[in-house]
Amino acid sequence: MFAYLLFLAIQGITSGAWADLAAHAEEMIKTIVVPIVTLVLGYYFGQSTKG
Repeated sequence: MFAYLLFLAIQGITSGAWADLAAHAEEMIKTIVVPIVTLVLGYYFGQSTKG
């Protein structure tokens, strides 16, 4: 994920098309980061304490 963001930053520096690259970064965050955070929170807070 960080490598992809770094790649987008380098592309933005060389091409100057920041608006298009920001849309790509936003889409990546919505499709990758949000589900992973939801999975981790569900794992930690969804465990029951039944013995």
